[in-house]
Amino acid sequence: MLVGNVAVMLQLRADRSYNIAGAVGKLAGKPLGTIIVLAFALILATVVTQAFEFEVIRFLEGYFDSVNSFIQAIMAAGIRRHQRELNKLQCKLKEEDKRALPIAIAEMRKYPGHDAEVLDYLAKSPSKDSSEFDEGLAQKAGKIDWRRLAPPVERYRIDSLSARLDSYPEMNRLLPTRLGNVLRAAEDKIDLRGANLEGYVLRYHDQLPAAMQSEHKDYRTRLDMYCSLTLVFFMLIVLSVVTLVNIRPVWGTAVALAVYALMAGLSYQAAIASARSYGLVLQEIQEYLARQDEPSETSESTALGRLLALLHRNAV
Repeated sequence: MLVGNVAVMLQLRADRSYNIAGAVGKLAGKPLGTIIVLAFALILATVVTQAFEFEVIRFLEGYFDSVNSFIQAIMAAGIRRHQRELNKLQCKLKEEDKRALPIAIAEMRKYPGHDAEVLDYLAKSPSKDSSEFDEGLAQKAGKIDWRRLAPPVERYRIDSLSARLDSYPEMNRLLPTRLGNVLRAAEDKIDLRGANLEGYVLRYHDQLPAAMQSEHKDYRTRLDMYCSLTLVFFMLIVLSVVTLVNIRPVWGTAVALAVYALMAGLSYQAAIASARSYGLVLQEIQEYLARQDEPSETSESTALGRLLALLHRNAV
C-alpha cells in the first residue's frame, strides 16, 4: 500500500496534474510500474475482501438483519423452499423404507436369532394410536438394524436420503440458504455450552491439541475462502455486464456471464462441502472437550484413597 500510493503520487508530481487515471496508465506502461500497479491492486482487493469476509459468510448463511419488507419476503421464500425440500426428502425416505423393509424382514426370518413375534410386529409397523401398538414390542423392534439387510440399491438410496436429511436442522430452525442450514445442523448437534458457534471455538481454543487447532484452522480457512470466491464471482457477473455490454459479438458477454455464474455456483457448492467438514471438526472438538471433563478411573480411585487415608489418620 505504501509503495503503490507513493508511486502514484510521484507520477502525479512528475505530470504536474491530478489526473490519477493517466498517472496509473503511465505507471502500467513501465515494467516496474506494472508490478507496482498489480501488487497495489491485489493488496487493495485483499484488504477489502478480508474486511467483509465474516459478513459474507453470514450473508450466505441467510443472516440478513434487515427490516425491509422486500428482503424479508425473499428470506421467507427461501425458508419455505427449504421446508418443501425437507418434507419431500422425508416422504422419499419413508417410501424407500416401505420398499426395503419387507425384503429385509424376509432375510431376517432366515436366521434363528430373530424373534418371529418382533418381526411380525415390525412388518405391521402399527402407530401409537393403533390398538395393536405394544410398547415392549415397539422397543425391541426399534433396536433392530434392519437396513443392513436391505437390498444394496434401496440401502444406497436410504443412506443418501438420510445423509441429506442430516444436513438439515429441525423444521423450526430452518434458514433461507443451503449453507446456513448445513452449518446450523452442525451447530445443533453439539453442545455449545451457552456460547454461539463463533465464540465456541474461541473460548476453548487454548485447550485443544495443536493438531486439532490446525485442522480447525484449515477447514475454517477453506470455508472463508470459498464464501469469498462466491462473492467475487457474483461481482464479476455484474462487472462483466457493465464492461462488456457494448462489445461485439454479443455472445462474448453471454459466455463471460455463463462462466462467472458457473464459477460462482461451484464456489458455493465448495463452501457447502467445507461447511460439512467444518461441522465434523466441531463435533470432534466437542467430543475431545467432553473427554477432558470426564475424570479418569485412576484419578477417582486415587482421590478416594487419599480421602480414606485422611479419615483414617484423623480417626487415629
